[in-house]
Amino acid sequence: MPKVFFKIKILLSKKNIKCHEFLDKKFTNPISVNIKKPKQVGSDRLANVLAAYKLYKTNCVVIDFGTATTFDILTNKGVYEGGLITPGIGISLSTLNSLTALLPLIKLKKTNQIIGKDTVSAINSGVYWGYVSLINGILEKIISSTKKKYKIVLTGGLSYIFLNSLKYKSIINKNITLLGLIEIIKHNKKLF
Repeated sequence: MPKVFFKIKILLSKKNIKCHEFLDKKFTNPISVNIKKPKQVGSDRLANVLAAYKLYKTNCVVIDFGTATTFDILTNKGVYEGGLITPGIGISLSTLNSLTALLPLIKLKKTNQIIGKDTVSAINSGVYWGYVSLINGILEKIISSTKKKYKIVLTGGLSYIFLNSLKYKSIINKNITLLGLIEIIKHNKKLF
């Protein structure tokens, strides 16, 4: 999406409309970012953890099911500790379809079935249970390596189908990115 953002930014500047990006040097952030290259963190990811901090005031892992599936770790002190990026579900499904000769593009659904009985159900089970295992495995590693408990917050397109299949108690906040953007605007209102 960066290409689209830059095109929009140019179009808006021609109309004398201010356009800011969350990572803009002018913005200040009410949370600390404890990573080597803060400028590489996507605005959406920072917005997610900022909203999580404002809403929950506890250790959080925000899992965003977007183009990529991202895991972002926030401490109860308001410190963003980094995260993980995995291929998104849509990318995984598209790749199976486009890079194989006979596998169809499917719409992912929640399933209790582990073993597929035809191609579509085999893809659905493989991707669904593969992501459940990926999420559980990553959360287990985060928890064991940090020795902390976390509130697990799911957001993004397909978050709802994973809610009750995960080993860890989770909540859905489908508006967390927008809430984070609102918080950063409030915190930097002098720029507007």
